[in-house]
Amino acid sequence: MINYYQVSPGSCGSCALEELFKGRINTLPWNAHERSAPSPAEGSKVCYLFTDPYNIILSYFRRNFLVSPYDHAHHISGALDVLSERSSWDISSFLDLPEDPFMLESHFDGWYNHSQRNYDIMFLRYDSLKETLPSLCEWYGYPSGKSLEFTFKPRASDWTKQPPHIQEGLHRMYGSFREKILSLPHVTVNPCL
Repeated sequence: MINYYQVSPGSCGSCALEELFKGRINTLPWNAHERSAPSPAEGSKVCYLFTDPYNIILSYFRRNFLVSPYDHAHHISGALDVLSERSSWDISSFLDLPEDPFMLESHFDGWYNHSQRNYDIMFLRYDSLKETLPSLCEWYGYPSGKSLEFTFKPRASDWTKQPPHIQEGLHRMYGSFREKILSLPHVTVNPCL
């Protein structure tokens, strides 16, 4: 029997996909947002869902993850010492930090560049789900028609609608990572193998 898993840094549409594949995607024996790639059972299939890091951060704020940022950073092994300095954050103060305390690029790279895995992994961009969901259904062992049960929701967090100082802060902190993410194909299977 193949074990199926889903991984993300959060705020990538993973909850919607968990609902669609309820009963198929196993609860991970490690946290779903774990930074380094652990080894699930040999022969497992993992989907790493990603999206534009600018919108991930905006979603964290929109959904109040950063009222208590320490908790979410703990789940993705971020810089807990930095985030625990305050009891709450606003986006402007957060973007004034010298480095990303969530370490989103490190999280992505830990999974993408892991070359000694004994499982298959698919990297899938949330923004392409309308086109790529049939492939994900097949990945998880469903017929591609399962995708008809999913209603794609456009992102509620959109960095292009932010004021210039927020856009500049996002670019300063996440610009190079964003360029890397956007240069990748919408679907990549088993990179670095």
